[in-house]
Amino acid sequence: MAILLSDYLDTKHKGLFIHKSDSSKFLFNFRINGKATRQVFNANPAHTKADKLKTAYMKLEELKGAKVRVESSGANLVATVDEYFDRLQLMTERNEETQKAYKLHYERYIKPTIGKLKITSVTPIHISTITALTKHLANSTRQKSTAILVPIFRLAIDEELIQFTPVKHIHKIKRKQLEEKKVISNAETKYREVYKAINDVFADNHKIRALFLFGFYGRRKTETLHLKWSDIDFKNESYTIRGANSKINTDMSFKLPPDVKAALLQCEHFSSYIFASDRDPSKPISEIREHVDKIRAVTVPEYNFHWMRNLSVSALSSMGVEAIHLSAMLGHTDTATVKQYLSLQRESSSVHTLDASKRLLG
Repeated sequence: MAILLSDYLDTKHKGLFIHKSDSSKFLFNFRINGKATRQVFNANPAHTKADKLKTAYMKLEELKGAKVRVESSGANLVATVDEYFDRLQLMTERNEETQKAYKLHYERYIKPTIGKLKITSVTPIHISTITALTKHLANSTRQKSTAILVPIFRLAIDEELIQFTPVKHIHKIKRKQLEEKKVISNAETKYREVYKAINDVFADNHKIRALFLFGFYGRRKTETLHLKWSDIDFKNESYTIRGANSKINTDMSFKLPPDVKAALLQCEHFSSYIFASDRDPSKPISEIREHVDKIRAVTVPEYNFHWMRNLSVSALSSMGVEAIHLSAMLGHTDTATVKQYLSLQRESSSVHTLDASKRLLG
């Protein structure tokens, strides 16, 4: 139905008109850079006439501001969420494994709901739909949704295409990461068995022994595989996990365990990566399944590389190591205890966990 300017009366505000017979109905009619905008706005009928006018005026100014920003930025009004995701994949520095994981999560759980929508059309209800559809997943997996979406809408805001993000506080998954670690029964015995298995099975393969010992002391597989010789400080007996290879995008320093140091000192330096691929020394090893199977064959059947993090929490907590040190050892940043720990002194915390480990291993 056509909007007739003759149905409205002028107000004292330029571009704002009020309906002749309905004080709740307003018309926005203005031009920006020669482009005309004519739009009806309905105020709350329960409000006073003065409040209705005030609300309409504020909405008009908001709309004008949005039009000016779009015109000045040359923003693409039809850009879709898919396009923003693809752009961010190219712009964001992540390791290859993380990039693949994010892309897979996006295509499974986000793209079907909002991928084809214009970035300007996405509302909090759409994000709530994604949250509901992923409710059955583990919190660590659900958390990827906001990790992907928050930067997308932040970029759209920076480019002045939208004013507010549709990702609200209620959509963010809160995790208590130490509590999510599954408690392993008989952990102290298994801790000793796994340590012995690593050293026995890889007694003559110093590189792989060092790799699995890093995992034994709490490192993730991706963190370990992307370690470079330049990340190791043999003199000060420490090492650094670079932010590009960590889940928190922050450099983290840890104490270098003596047995890991000994194994590394026996490795050849033929590539910048410590755990370089034999096929392509310019890249790290991509698959360690056969080595995992060797350990599993002589120790607990549930063994895998990431499982060692759960094992460490279960075994070392039984030795009295406080949660604050366990969190720092694992590289967490969002537990309540870690928040009390100021700048996350992981290097000194890893001394506590290594001391407990020594006592446990005898």
